[in-house]
Amino acid sequence: MAINNQIQQQVKAWVEGDDYAFKSVFDYFRPRLLAAALKMVKNSEDAEELVMNVLLKTWQLRLKVADIDRLDDYIFGIMRQQISGFMRKHIIETRSINDIPLEQLGSTSLPELSQREISERYRAALLKLSEQRRKIFLMSREEEMSNYAIAEQANLSVHTVNNHIKASLKVLKKEFQDNPEVIGFVLAVTPAAFPFF
Repeated sequence: MAINNQIQQQVKAWVEGDDYAFKSVFDYFRPRLLAAALKMVKNSEDAEELVMNVLLKTWQLRLKVADIDRLDDYIFGIMRQQISGFMRKHIIETRSINDIPLEQLGSTSLPELSQREISERYRAALLKLSEQRRKIFLMSREEEMSNYAIAEQANLSVHTVNNHIKASLKVLKKEFQDNPEVIGFVLAVTPAAFPFF
């Protein structure tokens, strides 16, 4: 998504100290951010809170915004970080098994994996990646860098970074194909929880 000239002028005015110009930036990005959030978070109140967090963080980073060439990529990178944090927070929330009626527990024919087994399989999947691909994947997940920031740091195109991350995710999904319910947990929990690199 390319920012139109009028919004670019409003961003410039805002960065230069015109606080009222931020309203135009806010109005421009809010519906797009909300649409992106609603794809990942089904509750509209949670999605709205994520959008407000992104726009507040953008406001707070005004001086950094002046040096960013592609503000849209930067803002959507912040949104990705916010969604990732939201998902981690909600996956970790648990209920005591004693509070769940027995008939709701159900049964499964899939064996459960311990955290150690998950860690070992996660490590095995990461070791299957090339060094550059692993580095890019960990920058994305552990350091929560946007694809644009990774591209700048690694001196690659954003498209190449996207391809590396997609390929890494395929390897991880394949590693956990017999336990598909685990992959969401693995991708949502920061790799710092699996301290191997």
